[in-house]
Formats: sequence, structure tokens, C-alpha cells
Amino acid sequence: MCFKFLIFITLLSVGALVIYLMLEAERPQAQKIIDYQPHLVTRVYDKNASQITEISWEKRLYTPLYKIPKRLISAFLAAEDKHFYKHPGIDILGLLRAVIDNTLRSAWRNRPSGASTITQQVVKNIIVGNARSFKRKISEALTAILIENHLNKDEILEIYLNEIYLGAKSYGVLAAAQTYFNKTLNELTIEECAYLAALPKAPSSYDPMRHKAKALDRRNWVISRMYEDGYITKQELIAAKSTDLITVKNNEENLYDYFSEQVRRDLLEQFGEQGVYGEGLSVHTTQDPELQALTESVLHDGLLKLDRKRGFRGPITHLELEENNIPVTQEEWDKSDLRDTLIMLLEQSTYKKWPLAIILKILPTYNVVGLSNGRIMKLSSYGNWGENAETSNTELIHLSIGDIVFVEPIENDRVTLQQVPELTGGIVIMHPDTGAVLAVAGGFDAKSTQFNAATQALRQPGSCFKPFVYMAGLEKGYKGDTIIDDKEVNIYLGPGLGYYKPQNISKVSYGPTPMRIGLEKSRNQMTVHLAQMVGMQAVGEMAKRFGLYDKVYKDFSLSLGAGETTLLKLTAGYAMIANGGKKVTPHFISTVKDKNNTQIYQHEQGLLPVYQADQLITEYDHSNKPSVFDNRTEIVTQSASREMISFLRGAVLRGTAIRLVPLCEKRKIDFCAKTGTTNECKDAWIIGFTQNLGSENLVIGVFIGHPQPQSMGEYATGSKIALPFMHDLLKKIPTT
Repeated sequence: MCFKFLIFITLLSVGALVIYLMLEAERPQAQKIIDYQPHLVTRVYDKNASQITEISWEKRLYTPLYKIPKRLISAFLAAEDKHFYKHPGIDILGLLRAVIDNTLRSAWRNRPSGASTITQQVVKNIIVGNARSFKRKISEALTAILIENHLNKDEILEIYLNEIYLGAKSYGVLAAAQTYFNKTLNELTIEECAYLAALPKAPSSYDPMRHKAKALDRRNWVISRMYEDGYITKQELIAAKSTDLITVKNNEENLYDYFSEQVRRDLLEQFGEQGVYGEGLSVHTTQDPELQALTESVLHDGLLKLDRKRGFRGPITHLELEENNIPVTQEEWDKSDLRDTLIMLLEQSTYKKWPLAIILKILPTYNVVGLSNGRIMKLSSYGNWGENAETSNTELIHLSIGDIVFVEPIENDRVTLQQVPELTGGIVIMHPDTGAVLAVAGGFDAKSTQFNAATQALRQPGSCFKPFVYMAGLEKGYKGDTIIDDKEVNIYLGPGLGYYKPQNISKVSYGPTPMRIGLEKSRNQMTVHLAQMVGMQAVGEMAKRFGLYDKVYKDFSLSLGAGETTLLKLTAGYAMIANGGKKVTPHFISTVKDKNNTQIYQHEQGLLPVYQADQLITEYDHSNKPSVFDNRTEIVTQSASREMISFLRGAVLRGTAIRLVPLCEKRKIDFCAKTGTTNECKDAWIIGFTQNLGSENLVIGVFIGHPQPQSMGEYATGSKIALPFMHDLLKKIPTT
């Protein structure tokens, strides 16, 4: 008897030791949950404190348990773990039933049955994952027991309700409530709470758009469980079950525009990936929402208009169709596989805003087309393409049966032909006194490509660089009436390198001419001669001082804009001319606060009111304007800056930007600007600034070119290609 008792005690001790060792092995995993810190969404706001976008690995919004309504908690307890507040982390009887059932069915690697408690689901979601194995189940159970010994039930439930994946990229009940119902948690009805509680088992299987019947069945099952467990009354049961499942449309589209994408890049550089995607930062930016919308619209519509002038380039691709098996009616199209082909091609396309269409039948005045959106529609045989695109709609468009093109619906049964522009470009709008970027657009469509031509494209600025050559002359003591001989250039470059011989665009030499005319008329020969007179060292240092380049270049071709820079840097350079020669740094972010609302970053401000040093002067009423402390670095004298402003005003009144004069006179805008064109007309530019709008003065930069530098064609100059974009902006910018 004693011997048997000794064996029993030994086995019991060994078993306890094994369990202890197994628990200790799981302790590091349990500690991850005990020390749990959720990944929080970083929110980005414009200058008016309205949210622009969110930055996160997934859509996750954290809320403490005391803010979660009891009916929503009840729904999850009824659906997932009715004994949550009674068990030690595992449901022992349920677990034994599941082990026996899975073993008998050999289901461990196929579809094992569950019995996971909420605590076990927390372990699975955060640590062990969804691997289907007996070992994973044991690890999950042991870790759950450890967690229950360190966290109370409410702490575990709070983690669960914020961590659980509920489909549509939404983690946690708060994110899911917004995604499916566009509601706060307190606004959720019983049936809506029940639907959210139905999702953890299989979110995709209960998607309300694709599997509504299954979703309703599962929701109603949860409602029944809520009634059985005493959470709702009989009347509430009947009312909730009889209510239809109505959800809002899930929007999983990339919400970034060019501005917020640049903010994201700047944040990553400053705070790293974990800080940006996981720490719940509040980021206040410099974006002016009205100017941002205007900038995007002008660039998008302007590129379309410019592309139409350059003509239709032909279909995207072509499919050979069987002549006797072409679906030309709506009924035939509904049964055709061609629509699936178009949908597949559209999914592969970088641009998705327009539907694809295939030509099915050609008639004298229109073509019958089948669309990827399921419609049979009419496409006119004529369109507004070519040089007269803005005034004529009579150009015949040559298409064949089987051609696939982009179209845009315009009437009930009609579409118009579209094509993605082959040119791209950028627009930057900046505050001259601070360098704050108020708006930026970097291409035709931010959803198609996040490459930002305004901030990332390194291009030659052409004649837009010339003001910095003339600024070097002003600093050396030259004046606007200083005479420079506009004669042929013939600079020896060294053995084997030949001669540098740039000409004026007119191919004419104009002889001795006042210096300011050289800039107003964009004379290449005068500019190079001036660079010789002041020295390329002085020109290179001036360009570096204005932030265009990081080092000093001494090649004479630099004087005509051969050195590569970005539109953002060039616009900032003009801002420093406009503000009287004071150094500013272009920036998108004003302040950053952490999840505890503590400010962890503020852009260094150059203009500060004396009596309140944490706000910009432009935020004050100018009728009671405070005195200002200006700690900006002076990079050129105010007199030199004023002289250059006069030169650039002349470039509008009498020079290459003269086509802006009627609009500026009509809107009473004092505008100074310079156009630019690179060799072979690869890129077209115009940079300018207002001078009579007080605190609302703006610096605006426009660049147009191919994604990769190549000629846009003869006479594709800054005044012809880029200036119309500036015209459209000046037509709509606020002037009061």
C-alpha cells in the first residue's frame, strides 16, 4: 500500500514538474501579452486641424473597455465565450471534447474544432498564430493560464476587443464599427453589435456584400445566444432578428494624395517605421485644403487637355473577335466572357478610374462598346483631339472591332474616349515667408503612382535658373541698367572638349542691352556673358545658398539651368527672392504629438510675434499686427532681392510670361515670374509669386515633362506648355 502511494506521489510530482516546466517555457510568450502595446493609427491633419488621412499597417483604433457599450461586450461574450468571467483561461470540458473529437476525426491538420476561450484567442492573435496542430493548441492553453494569473478579466477583454480581426482590414471593434456602419460604438444597435460579434469566426465568410445570407444567419444566431444568456429581452430578440443587415460600402482605397504621401516619407525619415505605423502620432501639416484641391484639379485637368492636343495615340490593346460571335446587345454582353477579360485587364492597369471598353460594332456616327462595368454603350466616332481640341469636336477617331480603350460615361447610354496622359508634371504652392508647403501635386493620379514629380524628380530647370545668375551680378554691384553685350558665346572648354556656344532661342544677337532686359527676355547669350563677368564660382555659391544644389558647380552650362534640381527646391529658391532674401526651408509638417498628446516635434519658425512666440505672424489679424522677431538668415540683401523682384515683374509685363498680363490685370494680382525650357524641349517650367496679397502671398512652381526626360516636341516651351497651368491657378486662387 505504501509502495503504491509512493508511486502515486512520484507520478504526481513528476506531472507537476512537467506542467511547471511547460508553463515556464511559455512565460516569455505570455509576457508579450502582459506588456501588450497595440499598434496605433497615425493621424494626419491639415492646417485647419481637419483630418487628411491615416497611416497604419492596418485599420486599428484603440478604445478602453469602459468606453465599450455593455451590449457590444455581451454580444461577444454570448458568441465567443459565455463562461469568460468564470474559467481560469481555458474551458477544460470544452477543450477535452475538442481534443477527443479532433483526434477521432484526424482533423488536426484539416479543420479542427475549437473550444478556444477569449483568453486563448488573445494568445492566438498576438503570439501563436493560426497553425493547426496539437502542439499549438497546448501552447495556446498554457499561455492563456499564465496570462490569467497576471492580468484581470477586464484587462484581457480590453485587449481582445481591440486586437480581434473583424475583416475589411479592420482590427478591433471601434475600427469595425466605422468600417461596416460608419458609427461610433455608442450608436450601434443590438443587431449591429451581434453582427460584429459574428465576425471573429470567419470574417470573409460573413462579408455583408458577398455573403449576405450567411452573414444574416450568423448574426441572428448571435442574437439568439444573447437572449438565451439573458442579455436582451424577448421583444428585443424579435425586433433585432427582423431588422435587415445594412452596412456602408467598405472603402479600402489608398487614401494618400501626393501631399500626405510626402508627409509619410518625411515622418519615416524622422521617426522610423515603428514610430509612424505603430505609435499613434498626431501630425499637423501645412496643407491648405482649398489650395490642395485646386492644385490637384488644375494639374489633372491640364494634363488631360494638353494630352488631347497632342492627339489620340491608339488603343491600349486589341483582341481578335469571332465575327459571328460578337455580343452587341446588353443581353448578349451579360452572358459574354469578354467582360471578365476587361475586368482582368483593368485590374492589371495602373489607372483604374475609367472603365475599359471593347469595340463591338462600328456604325457611321458611333461605335457600340462593351464596358468592364457591365454596360453596353455608344462611343462617338468623332472626338476633340489634336491641335484644335478645345474648339473642335470633328476629328475622326480610327478604331477597329476588338480594340480596347479607356472611356468615361457622359450620358445615360454614351461614353467619351479617354487616354492616360503620356506627360506628367508637378505643382507646388508655398508660403514665401515661412517655406510652408500649402499644396503639392506630383502627377496625373496619386493612386496610379506615388512617385512625386514635384518633390522627387531631378530635372534641369532651364531658364528658371537664370534669376540666380543675375542675383550673383546684383550682389557684385551690377544694376538693372548695367549694359551687357548680347553677342555670340564662344568659350573654350579645354583640350578635346571643344567650345561652349549657346545661342538665344531666336538665333539673333541683340548687341549691348541693359541687364534687366536679359532676364525679362530670357537671353541665353547675355546670361552666359554675365556668368563670365561675375565668375561661375559666384554663380555656383549663389545656387547653393538658395538651396538649389548641395555643392558648388562651376560649369558654364549651369548658368542656363543644366544642373538638376527638384521643383520643390526651385520653388523654395523663388520664395527666398520673394520674401526679401531670407532663408526658409520648404516643409510639410508643422508639429507632431505622440499618443499622450505631448509635442515631440515642431518645425523651426523664422517669423515670431514678440508677445506670443508659438504662433506664426500670418495667424494674426493684420489690423492689430504685433511686432515681429525675425530670426531667419539673410542670404542676399533686401536691395538685391527688391531689384530681382522688379526684374521678374518685368518678365511678366514685357517678357516670356506676358500672356499672364490680362488675367493679372483683371484680378488685380501683382505677379512676378520666370519661364524655363530645357534643351530639346524636354521639360517646361514656370515659377512665380504674388506681391500684393499681404499674408496671403504665394509662391507657385509648375513643371511639365515626360516621366523620363525626352523631347516633348518642337516649340514645347515653358511659355507654351507650363504657363497655361499657371494661368488656371491664378484664375482661381483667393485674392482677399
